Amino acid sequence: MGSTPIVCRHISFGLCMLSCSQQSLDCNEPIIGTAAESITRWILIGYAKKWPTRIKVQDLQISSRLKLEIQKGLQVPNTKLLLIRRPKHDNNTVFLVDSGVCYRSTAENCSLVDGAGMNKHLEPLILVCTHGTRDRCCALLGGRFFASMAKKNPNIVWQASHLGGHRFAPVALCLPHGVLYGRLQPEDCEQLISGAVHKQYVLFDKMRGDTRYSRPVQAAIIAALRKGVTGFTVGQATAHRPNFWTVAVQHNQSITFKVHKKLLPTQICTSCVDVAPKDIYGFEVTE
Repeated sequence: MGSTPIVCRHISFGLCMLSCSQQSLDCNEPIIGTAAESITRWILIGYAKKWPTRIKVQDLQISSRLKLEIQKGLQVPNTKLLLIRRPKHDNNTVFLVDSGVCYRSTAENCSLVDGAGMNKHLEPLILVCTHGTRDRCCALLGGRFFASMAKKNPNIVWQASHLGGHRFAPVALCLPHGVLYGRLQPEDCEQLISGAVHKQYVLFDKMRGDTRYSRPVQAAIIAALRKGVTGFTVGQATAHRPNFWTVAVQHNQSITFKVHKKLLPTQICTSCVDVAPKDIYGFEVTE
């Protein structure tokens, strides 16, 4: 992250003098279980124009046909829309990632409900959040990490709109398997590319979660990986009381993880546009 903090635009409160990502680091905010949850479909729209702070389909400068396709695609449960782009690229590309299968087409020939007429895309995608109109940490830290990734493998890396959790920037999403990482550094590029190519979990200390699952399950998966457990299957989270779940992981034997969502003792600005600090929570996972 560097030793010099990024100055936030709001300086009314002492904590907000620092960037949201620096504040998150300084208080050692846990990263596990912080990914978007229960997402099995991704719609990715190449869009070279300036990205608005909040993505609204009706406000995008695209054809009426593409707007209609996006709206129909978003009606399918567990679907999320992202804008993507590459420097010096025509950005007329559209991807649909559905249950681990990736389809690619042009904006004029896509079907975003079921991928009909689109071509299967066999290479992985690594999306780095560079959504600067949403948060400056994503612009500065995400932009630098995207440049590092593009030097390693420009064919699979794209800039992406808001992936959630600016304070964990740089943030990257590996598709089609849907794993989100944060606090990435240039030295992580090779491992991230390898994980994307082989559809494997990597960088367990920087893994925010597998977006196919709920956040308690995400936390249990990362806890299992950090224990050295591999090749496992995971069940659903069973709620026992507010903010407390158990999650069964099946390996050679069943391991039951207790997952507790706890209020952390420090308040921080969770975005660089916050005018005041907020409460933050973290997952504690035990056996």
